[in-house]
Amino acid sequence: MGTSTTSITHKTNAPYLFGILNRKGKLPKVQTSPFQAESVGLNLDCSYAISRFSLKPQWYLDYYLPATDFNKFSQFFTCTLGYTF
Repeated sequence: MGTSTTSITHKTNAPYLFGILNRKGKLPKVQTSPFQAESVGLNLDCSYAISRFSLKPQWYLDYYLPATDFNKFSQFFTCTLGYTF
């Protein structure tokens, strides 16, 4: 249980700078690539409750499809414990 408050403020002069650089020809031409799948993910989760207590483990697996020198698998595991009153 608890509360959370998030406030984000961001000020930038990027649109003005972008306009100047674009007029001077300093920005590279935009190159686009076709739509393609980048990764495949699998999410496994379950929920178990006894009386007022609950347990919710979750496991996420991700496989990166394009060629890379790094590990193509990523995984995350979370477990949530709960009490209802």
